[in-house]
Amino acid sequence: MEWRQILLGAIVLLLQNYCPVTGLSNETHAVGCLNPPSLSMRHPTQTEVSEHYQDYPYPAYEEKEENEDKNAFLLQTDCHRGDCHTIARNTTWLNYYMYTIALGPLNHYLFKGKENFENNFRILLPGGGTGNSVNNLGEQLNHTNAEIVYLDFSRASMKVAQRRAKTKGLTNIKWFYDKIENIPKLNLGKFDLIECSGVLHHLPDPQ
Repeated sequence: MEWRQILLGAIVLLLQNYCPVTGLSNETHAVGCLNPPSLSMRHPTQTEVSEHYQDYPYPAYEEKEENEDKNAFLLQTDCHRGDCHTIARNTTWLNYYMYTIALGPLNHYLFKGKENFENNFRILLPGGGTGNSVNNLGEQLNHTNAEIVYLDFSRASMKVAQRRAKTKGLTNIKWFYDKIENIPKLNLGKFDLIECSGVLHHLPDPQ
């Protein structure tokens, strides 16, 4: 047997045992991989997406991360000329999950350095998930009169985000359990900033 035949046999065997297409019976697994179904068949419905995020809050927030968040919030190590000691955390030391939503870069790139975030600044976070963005921004703006509006269709994800916000003592967040498509019906008002990541591709018409 030539090496080409061996290689082809190995590829066919691999396809029979590993198929990324879901929803196919064992009998049709190999056929489904070798002859993939149409795009419409492979795309999950909105109901399936919703059920997935109910079962698996996203981004994943494990116990280890929760403990790290609590420790980072409660304590920090302050060092001056080699003399280090643990002190209570203050607003000058933040756990930035994403540099792009730190107030400095936001002010520089979006507001030309003219925004102080003090004049009832409002932020909308549709698809807020387990709270990376809402907690990051909420912590940075907790000393101001800014308001952050969180919205997500996964109650499980929202509960995680709320627990994280409670740990940090954040009081500047409004919580909405709803879908993005319903935003026009919620009368949320106008916003100075909308931050949305990893969400729009789930919509029937992302545009």
